[in-house]
Amino acid sequence: MRAAQAASRRAYAPYSRFKVGAALVAGSGKIYTGCNVENASYGLTICAERSAVVQAVGSGEKKIQRIAIFSGEAKKTLTPCGACLQVLLEFGPEARVEMIGPRGQTLAKKITELLPYAFNIGTLLGLAFLCLAFAGSPLAAKARSAKDVMKDLKSEDLETQMSARRSLRNFRFSEIVGAMTKFARDPNPELRILMAQTLGELGGAEAADSLRSLYNREKEPNVRRALLVQLAGLFARRDEGFSFYRKAALNDQDDTNRYLALNQLSLFNQFSEYRRSLKKICRKVQTKDRYDQNQMLAALMLVEQGVSEPEGQEKLFLALQNPTVEIRRRAALHLGPLLARLKNGAREFAGLSISSRDPDPEVRSSFCVSLGKSRNPVGLPILKSLATDKEPDVRHSALEALASFEKSDASLDVFAQALNDPEKSIRSYAIEQLEKASSPKMVPFLEKVAQDDPNPDIRFLAKKAIAAIKLQQ
Repeated sequence: MRAAQAASRRAYAPYSRFKVGAALVAGSGKIYTGCNVENASYGLTICAERSAVVQAVGSGEKKIQRIAIFSGEAKKTLTPCGACLQVLLEFGPEARVEMIGPRGQTLAKKITELLPYAFNIGTLLGLAFLCLAFAGSPLAAKARSAKDVMKDLKSEDLETQMSARRSLRNFRFSEIVGAMTKFARDPNPELRILMAQTLGELGGAEAADSLRSLYNREKEPNVRRALLVQLAGLFARRDEGFSFYRKAALNDQDDTNRYLALNQLSLFNQFSEYRRSLKKICRKVQTKDRYDQNQMLAALMLVEQGVSEPEGQEKLFLALQNPTVEIRRRAALHLGPLLARLKNGAREFAGLSISSRDPDPEVRSSFCVSLGKSRNPVGLPILKSLATDKEPDVRHSALEALASFEKSDASLDVFAQALNDPEKSIRSYAIEQLEKASSPKMVPFLEKVAQDDPNPDIRFLAKKAIAAIKLQQ
């Protein structure tokens, strides 16, 4: 939800002024974000949901597990348009859409519930038979059996291989599963990986049993990795998915594969019935896994579940220096309770400046959130520094965190400086906070904005804030 809210602030919406953000969890467990990008030719506008999908697919993802969408301008819970649902369905027929309301309430639905009569491959095949001459259609590939097409995948000629890959997508899962699973015995691991990808793309939930069986027999780590990724979000029953990834997280012989499986398990934290088992798994990984990254991830997952343990706290600080950006992001976001207990001069607090200089803006933004939750005044100098960060999202997060502290003249000066920020949303937020503070000292700053700001909306908000402050004097 936080990622979707942050993405909405990056939206380009000068015409509708309706900014939307989306954040999706891909098959690998990674998060990709998008925002709406408007155009003077309205039909060329790109919605936030499709923007996030493009980011994910461009990074090599082919599956969507779930997506969250948010708009600060929405008066009620926001739902995706039909075009976006159609695109989401292409990569996540079993995915869930989490729609965040204006007060933070969330409505979650399956894509098929929101788009029950979607245009899919079955529709496409029907239309193709009606509209195309069979000989000139891609469906002509089905004149050959799946077994014949599969043979072409072994060809040394690259063009023949590519043609075979395209032809495979003209078959239904039931027509190809037998021939594809025979590739599980092929000596070429690249072909076995292709087999896993094709089964997952064509079969959806139908392919779960076949892919799980292939994973259990596979000896090559890279192929098992491809199967782990393809199985994400495919299990018809939640218990089956949890059991499968639990076994992989504890027993797979490859360090990276165990990390992927453990990361997938972290998605189950949203379901109360799995939290006790998840804590046991994390404690076991934290103490017995030989791979530092897995121990670190397990410690983070325990913190995310509200578990406070000395060993986990130590790993949480170490995670801020981890080379994996996803770990640093998660660590920075969950530092709040620990920061609240630290005192000025504490060794750990001195080390937190690492996060304020992290090259990834989302880490710096998440760190601001944690400092705000801690309400520890020791963090105020860091927040004031981040309020001038080069990234708009970080500046906005720093101001939001500062707003959670008691207002003082020093912090009000930071909001006064933000009145000159190039981002309209940040100037608007600064005006809102200065109005709440109701300090007469801020009126001259607001008067300058009311007169000189290039945006009429900002000038109006500044005049409104001035009137409200003077009314309370």
